[in-house]
Amino acid sequence: MVDVLLVYPFFKPRFDRSPFRFPPLGIGYIASLLKQEGFTVKILDCTFKDQRRILKEVENSSPRIIGIYSMYSMERESINLARRIKGIADILVVGGPLPTVDPASFLNDFDLVVIGEGENTMLDLARSFFDNGESRDVPGIVFKDGSGIHRTGNREFIKDLDSFPCKRTL
Repeated sequence: MVDVLLVYPFFKPRFDRSPFRFPPLGIGYIASLLKQEGFTVKILDCTFKDQRRILKEVENSSPRIIGIYSMYSMERESINLARRIKGIADILVVGGPLPTVDPASFLNDFDLVVIGEGENTMLDLARSFFDNGESRDVPGIVFKDGSGIHRTGNREFIKDLDSFPCKRTL
């Protein structure tokens, strides 16, 4: 069982020659910050795995929060994955460039949309959820309820990127 599962849904055929096969650096930063703060975190990079295997890994992780990354080229994959894993976790979150510019298009399939930089927003979301079970008062998210779509406001940009817990090598 993990507190937070972060998924990079880049599903392409195994021998696809796409030049866009690169590590999910953004969710790596989120994971390192969450780990530093005591949360158990797992990253699922779907780049070289098929969807059946990913679904099994999601289920076996028993996460409380699932975060899925999305950008224009992954919109369909992120939404399809969300539909297949809905209900496995307490909160299903999406973030990345596309959800930031068009959060409303994701709110039928996700509980929350993280807008802008996700590191501190995901940390606050996890803290709030595990402290009091609430997550909708965190700055930097958009959610939908019976009365409509709500935006909790923008979060300040990260001023000191070197403050993040990542291994630095020269």
